[in-house]
Amino acid sequence: CQRRGAVVLGYAVGEFEDKKQGGGYMENTRLTFALPLHTAAIHIFTENVTEYILGNGTIRMMPRKIRARIRIHFGSHMECQYLLSTYGIAAWILP
Repeated sequence: CQRRGAVVLGYAVGEFEDKKQGGGYMENTRLTFALPLHTAAIHIFTENVTEYILGNGTIRMMPRKIRARIRIHFGSHMECQYLLSTYGIAAWILP
């Protein structure tokens, strides 16, 4: 039962880092919006400084309604697990 919507996690940290150098983000974004459910929030995790800066710049250009639902986080695997727990998302769901 969907009450408030789904939370989408994009996790590109450690061994799960995007080998396409960001090329997969557009495909994943299209997939997220194509699913027949309400996306309540999107959290993107990266340990690449360039992706973090570009992601934040892109988010700042989005409309306020969308911008409020997207967060990009920077850090190691352990730091990302801690950040997830501050949003109420259990760390055990990550690989």
